[in-house]
Amino acid sequence: LIVTEADRVLRQKRETPEQERHIGSVATRLIDYTNEHLYTDITLKGLGEAFFLSYSQINRIFKQHTGSTAGQYITTKRLLSARDKIRHGASPAEVCYLCGYNDYSSFYRAYVKAYGAAPTQKLTDK
Repeated sequence: LIVTEADRVLRQKRETPEQERHIGSVATRLIDYTNEHLYTDITLKGLGEAFFLSYSQINRIFKQHTGSTAGQYITTKRLLSARDKIRHGASPAEVCYLCGYNDYSSFYRAYVKAYGAAPTQKLTDK
């Protein structure tokens, strides 16, 4: 009986099809905006102000549509771009700033954490 009651309450709290379409539209615009501003000093606060959403709403939308939080999404996209640029001959020091990092040490730590090697080392596909 308790399980049935809990299931009924949860079903009532789900979004209606109209709300789901709206959330999907917001998610598309949010992700597009993030991709367009990926190499700028993009923050959750800035995203929240641009879309009139809270941090938790932004992260929930990102998690539902990308499988990661907004911060994880931005970091992953930046590092993938950095790795590609380095593989095509750009220097890691230059790439760091091109990919939206404000300092080399933050970029270096994130790169090593993601790929297990320094940006100056040759990487095999991972």
